[in-house]
Amino acid sequence: MTATKRTIGFALFAAGFALLFAAWPWGTILGVVLAGTFSLILPGKVLLPVVVVFLLALVSEVLGGTGVSCRAFLAAVFAVSGVVAARQRLFEEWNALLGEKLPLLSKRKLYRMCGLFFPLVVFPVLGLGVYRITLGCLAVIILLVEILRKRHPAFDRGFRRFFSGVSKEKEAGQVSGTAWYLWGAAIASLFPGVTGPSALVMMTLGDAWAVLAGRRWGRYRVLGEKTVSGTFACFASAFFAGYAFTMINSQVPVPAIVYVAGAAFAAVSELITPGRWDNLTVAPATAFAVWAVGAFF
Repeated sequence: MTATKRTIGFALFAAGFALLFAAWPWGTILGVVLAGTFSLILPGKVLLPVVVVFLLALVSEVLGGTGVSCRAFLAAVFAVSGVVAARQRLFEEWNALLGEKLPLLSKRKLYRMCGLFFPLVVFPVLGLGVYRITLGCLAVIILLVEILRKRHPAFDRGFRRFFSGVSKEKEAGQVSGTAWYLWGAAIASLFPGVTGPSALVMMTLGDAWAVLAGRRWGRYRVLGEKTVSGTFACFASAFFAGYAFTMINSQVPVPAIVYVAGAAFAAVSELITPGRWDNLTVAPATAFAVWAVGAFF
């Protein structure tokens, strides 16, 4: 791709993002955090996650209200024009994604991103009650699975074989990260309103940024392998994602300070919780902070 086409594509896509931000600011902010997360998970892929998140933002606007506004329509026009101008880069990223073997860390984080289905789809479409029931049922099911793993070695071997692509060898015989994640999500869902779903968004994205940003840019370690850069990235991503998610889904405006406190709890919980226990502790701790601080505002 020539420098001219690259520049034109970037300019058109930037114009599209600016228009989408004017039409749907909070959704665009959440989309930027999501796109950045997937760019970290998939090294070298920038345009592909941005395009996917851009399309999801437009679809969400259509499903969530009165259709596509004029500014959103113009945003789509500029974005499509930008993609056409930079299509060679997009094809290169797609072909590279199909042809390369992803490292274990990338596969684990992509698997964990599936957890966003609950707050981003189940909660806004089906409501808080169904959201709680869904996570509660899954928490009970995974509890029964973990009991079966302990009592029946053959079942445990089959379980580990099924999740071998996203599991570390040293995790054999231990409670799965999926179980900790679902239990933490279920506990957080018990907090009122949008608090539980927003905490799960903050935990899922914040944890990804803490690990991936820490490995890429971390120079100063804090506790064990955890770094200052990773902790700050966790705080920033959790704040922007959680606050934007809440402003999209809450009927009442929420002061930003509430989610500053929530993001701080998310970052500190991720920092001090050992091993995979953070999958259990971060979402409830974040939900508690948002609920407690929100009670004063």
